[in-house]
Amino acid sequence: CSYTPISATSFSFNLTGTTALTDVVSAKVLYTGSSATFNAAAPQFGTTVSAPGATFTVSGTQALPAGSNYFWLVFNVNPAAAAGNILDAGLNSVTTSARTITGTNPAGSRSVVAGMSGTYTIDNTVATGGTNFNSITAAAAALNTNGICGPVTFNLVNTLYSTGETFPILFNPITGASATNTITLRASNAAGVTINTGTNALGLVLFGTDYMTIDGRLNGTGTTNMLSIISTSTTSGACGIGLFSQGVGAGCTFNTIRNVNIKMLNTSTNFCLYIGGNGTANGSDNDNNTVMN
Repeated sequence: CSYTPISATSFSFNLTGTTALTDVVSAKVLYTGSSATFNAAAPQFGTTVSAPGATFTVSGTQALPAGSNYFWLVFNVNPAAAAGNILDAGLNSVTTSARTITGTNPAGSRSVVAGMSGTYTIDNTVATGGTNFNSITAAAAALNTNGICGPVTFNLVNTLYSTGETFPILFNPITGASATNTITLRASNAAGVTINTGTNALGLVLFGTDYMTIDGRLNGTGTTNMLSIISTSTTSGACGIGLFSQGVGAGCTFNTIRNVNIKMLNTSTNFCLYIGGNGTANGSDNDNNTVMN
């Protein structure tokens, strides 16, 4: 017998629970096929809906292979949205070439958070709070979650970062990053700064990150290398700093690595600095990155 897959043709949504409809500049739907992992570079279903109302519909055509198919509702949030406002949505219905299915309003919502801007310290002798983070891991998590609304600088004020860090320390694409709103991680201790990744295969990972500088000079001036990254990993392919593409159109761009000493245990199978793919996607569009000493 033959099998003709059905197609999704429209999704009807509501914004019940959203504090202010004007906080949502536009909405779109992405399709990741059988993958349950969100991917901002995934194909778009239908067209973008500008200024969606309390209810809105996204129409398109997507064949649905047997098994699970994953669609994602994505908002472009108004930069003027007030911190603390709630973003929420429910699914009214899904229309396919075979029938219309009634949707639900799943639990959960998202809060608008203020983007980061200014200068922060990373001091592991002080708790995270205010303009301090007690680990590079915590600073990276805040960046990934909050994005930025101005240039951001992180000063590494301790001589050693190891215990209390979770490697790899991952920097994702940062919302708001641009040629003006840059991100800098720099040494800020005159005795020198060391990041010891131990036996972990990966140290600092930029995963589709743009406009970030890792600067080993003291407070970003001079020519002396004051930042070292040390690894004792025996894993083949281990690296101290990695710039990994998420795929076509989602590479690491406009990043700078400068004046950083990187020491790996086995230089024949390890990389001090790696720029390429992530194992599932090739190294597409890792462009305009600078390495200097």
